[in-house]
Amino acid sequence: MVKAISLISGGLDSILATRLILDAGVDVLGLTFKFPFLSSDNSLETTKQICKKFNIKCRVIDLSNSKPYFKIIEKPKFGYGKNLNPCIDCHLFMLKTAKKVMREEKAEFIITGDVLGERPMSQRKDILKIIDMEAGLSGRVLRPLSAQCLEATIAENNGLIDRSKFLAIQGRSRKEQFRLANIYRIDHYPTPGGGCLLTERQFCKKVEDLINHKSLMSKEVSLLKVGRHFRLNKKLKLVVGRSEVDNRALEDLWQSPQILLKSKSVVGPSGILCGLFVKKDIMLAASIIASFTKGEGKIVVEYFNDRASLGKDIQIESLNKHKRDALRI
Repeated sequence: MVKAISLISGGLDSILATRLILDAGVDVLGLTFKFPFLSSDNSLETTKQICKKFNIKCRVIDLSNSKPYFKIIEKPKFGYGKNLNPCIDCHLFMLKTAKKVMREEKAEFIITGDVLGERPMSQRKDILKIIDMEAGLSGRVLRPLSAQCLEATIAENNGLIDRSKFLAIQGRSRKEQFRLANIYRIDHYPTPGGGCLLTERQFCKKVEDLINHKSLMSKEVSLLKVGRHFRLNKKLKLVVGRSEVDNRALEDLWQSPQILLKSKSVVGPSGILCGLFVKKDIMLAASIIASFTKGEGKIVVEYFNDRASLGKDIQIESLNKHKRDALRI
C-alpha cells in the first residue's frame, strides 16, 4: 500500500486533506507539531482526537526547546508577515522535518492542508513551489484540497494515486470546507488562524524584546503568555502576574536562578525576575510588585532564591506609576 505523511495542524483544512487521502486508499501517518507560540494546546488535542477517529498513528514533534526553530523566529530567510509571524519559513521548517519522517517511514509523499490563495503570504502558487523546492520536496507534496489547481505530483504522475479524487478549492471562502466537514461529520476544530501568537502585536513586543536582548530561549518563551512584562536593564526583566491564575502559573514556571517575588503584607501579585541581578535590582522588582497592590506606605514583599530556601522579606514603597510604566514592554 502507498504510504504518506500528513501534516495535521488540528485545523479543518488539514483534517479534510487527511480524510481525502485516506478515502483514496493511502496508508497515512499523522505528523503534528507542538509550537511554543500557540495560544493554547487545543489544536494539538484536536489533532490527537482526529487521528484516533481516523484510526491512524500520530507523531508529535515538540518544538518548545528547539534551537533551530527559535533561530527562524529570530531571523527568517523569507521575512515576517504583518507582525513577527515568519509563515513561509515556518511552513518550510515543517516540510523539512516531515521529509526526514517520510524517509524514516519509507513513505512516498507528504500531505498538507494548503488551500491555494487562502493565505496571501504563504499559500500563493509561486510560494508553494519555492517552499517545496527549498525543502528538497519538489513533486513530493500533495495538497488534496487544491490539487486540481496545481501541477500534478510525482505520485499522481506515476499512477500511485488517482488525481481525480482531489479538489480545486482556492481563495479565502471556506464554504466548500464547511460542506465537506458536514459530510464527514467533523464538528470539532479550531477557528482559522490556529491561534498563533506571533500574529498579535502586543505579544510580539515581548518576543521582539527577547530577540533584541538575545534571550529567546525556552525558559524565557514559556513566560511570554503570562502577566505583565518589564525590562529593568539589558540583562534583566520582570514578569508580574495579572491575576491569581497568573500568580499560580508564574510559581509553577519559576526555576532557579530566577527570583520569585510575592506580595506578603497585602493582597498582590507574584513576579519572576529573569536574568543577571544584584540586590538593588531585587529592590526595584519588589517596588514594582508593591505598586500593583492597594497597600499604603511600605509593603512587605517576600522573595525566594530557590524552592529549597525560605523567603526573605523586603519592606518597600511602591514605585511611581509613571516610572513603572516607562519600564513596561
